[in-house]
Amino acid sequence: MLPGTLAPFPARYLRTLLGRNGAILLGLLSAACIADEHTQAVGQWFEALDESRTRWEATAHNNYRFQIRTTAFEGWPTPWYQVEVRNGEVMSVVPLPDPRRQSTRAESPPLPGADLTIPGLFEFVEVTLREQPWQVLALGFDSAYAYPSHILIDRSRQPESTTVGALNGVVHSLRAFEPL
Repeated sequence: MLPGTLAPFPARYLRTLLGRNGAILLGLLSAACIADEHTQAVGQWFEALDESRTRWEATAHNNYRFQIRTTAFEGWPTPWYQVEVRNGEVMSVVPLPDPRRQSTRAESPPLPGADLTIPGLFEFVEVTLREQPWQVLALGFDSAYAYPSHILIDRSRQPESTTVGALNGVVHSLRAFEPL
């Protein structure tokens, strides 16, 4: 699987974000088919993870900035944060202004407690795939720099689950990577 692409299984799950009809259609799919496709997708994601991590490590970027956002499925708009890394250490995590947002809700940074360097994000993806593969619905990597560009996680899915109901999860997205 090439970095930046999605396996067929997650694409079907993304349809559920479009509404109830998508979820109903997914519920009608064969449980064996879904389980088999997800197992194949997880295997492809591990291959893409290894390939992308190798490509990233070959670039030897230690100074860079990027934007990251964590969006919950319940649809609450969340801000993008700019992360700046120098000598492999996070120097700042700053929320970016968005004039479309008119919220007084206090925001917490994306992935609290996580290492927000690119190697730290590779580790986050690997641990999630290894410990809760059934919760990962989509995963992608940037085609130019090979960093993890997004991961869609459904925290409500259980290992034995073969259908999709109400999604309860998050999408972690990265964009605007810039070497410094």
